Amino acid sequence: MNLLKSGGQVNWRPIFFLLITVCFSWLIGVPQVLMADDQAYSGWQSFQTEYTQIIFEPHNIAYAEDLAGFADGLFEEVSEMVGWKPEKRVPVVLTDRTALANGFYRPLPHSITLFLTSPGDRFLGARSQNWLQSLYVHELVHYIHLTERLGLPGLASYVFGPDAVAANTALMPVWWIEGLAVWAESNLLAGGRGDSPVFNSLWQAPLMEGKMWSRKQMRYQSAYNPLGRVYVSGYLVVDYLVDRYGIEVFRQINKRFIWFPLLGIECAVKHVTGDSLRLAYMRMQGRKRFELRERDFAGQEGNALATQAGSTHREWHVPYSAGDTLLTYSEGTHATAGFVDAKAPSVTLFETGWLSDSLSYSFSRDGRRAVFARISGDYGHSSGTPNIIKGNSDIFLLDMTAGSYEYKKLTHGQRLYQPSISADGSVIVAIELEGDSYRLVKIE
Repeated sequence: MNLLKSGGQVNWRPIFFLLITVCFSWLIGVPQVLMADDQAYSGWQSFQTEYTQIIFEPHNIAYAEDLAGFADGLFEEVSEMVGWKPEKRVPVVLTDRTALANGFYRPLPHSITLFLTSPGDRFLGARSQNWLQSLYVHELVHYIHLTERLGLPGLASYVFGPDAVAANTALMPVWWIEGLAVWAESNLLAGGRGDSPVFNSLWQAPLMEGKMWSRKQMRYQSAYNPLGRVYVSGYLVVDYLVDRYGIEVFRQINKRFIWFPLLGIECAVKHVTGDSLRLAYMRMQGRKRFELRERDFAGQEGNALATQAGSTHREWHVPYSAGDTLLTYSEGTHATAGFVDAKAPSVTLFETGWLSDSLSYSFSRDGRRAVFARISGDYGHSSGTPNIIKGNSDIFLLDMTAGSYEYKKLTHGQRLYQPSISADGSVIVAIELEGDSYRLVKIE
């Protein structure tokens, strides 16, 4: 890459595009660790449909054919919804080597990557019928929404190429980007996060407590619950606007914002709807309170637990009652994660590192032993790329006694999740993932 023009002047174009790529990749999809497998890497294959170019390893041909069966239909639906139809086929990369279930849209060059490993915790909603389909809808919305040739970057794209439109995302709020994608996965298909009780609890709890985050706070992620605030906020606001004005309101607001980005998204909302974003946010909350009016917990009493959570821990997961303790997994604000006793007056952290998913741990009845799954990566594997790193998810046994602990790695190079240990600690089982399929295995 030549960073100097003739005469010694700096060529800012590649630097600008590089910064856009780094920032936007962090917002839309971070690099993920890939899973160990028995398939030797032999390169990539591809084929094309009318609107899609599917890129895959040979042993994933069945998944590629599955995607081909619905990709073009979804392309037409999403294009109609967004009001823009890309001229070129959508490049979609499939990989089954993932240790974490995810996917991402990349702006430079414009492409989609889908990880075939389905999530054990069903974070896209338990009623989602097809992981690959739900994931593709979410990323396809990003692709079509963010490749539309609008604004000054859109005009520049006719001179400098289609990658120039990536500049439109520089001032675009993340909640606006993710809100439409979550709305689409919840309305174009069965399930989705909008139909998930777990996802909805992220806004229902603060709303019922009178502690809903402010309109300004929805612009950025939080170090505390809910960690996915931009996803929740974006979905709620987009759902409200579309329900009240129709899907065309998104197209109009988006177009207005991109042409006048320095005025902000709030001015675009005001110009199109006649109401401020502040008023829309208030009305959305009022509507949601009305929907929850019969869910009144005011007369119920209970004991507050985990009172030490306000210091260093930000997220608490499903607790296990073990003797006089209430053990749970907690993730901290400074990359600390491990097991704690929620009943204890102060924190004693048995560090584990970040687990494979939020359900990948279990305790024996006496609370003295625990099993958990953790991910590791192989950064030098031939199948890896800068955004896709091969790895595995293995099971560990943790022995906790009298404030001290030691743990032992039970498996090596496996794809195991959500381990469970028997009451007496003598038997350990786990779920093994293979693409979008699961099976129960016993750890010897």
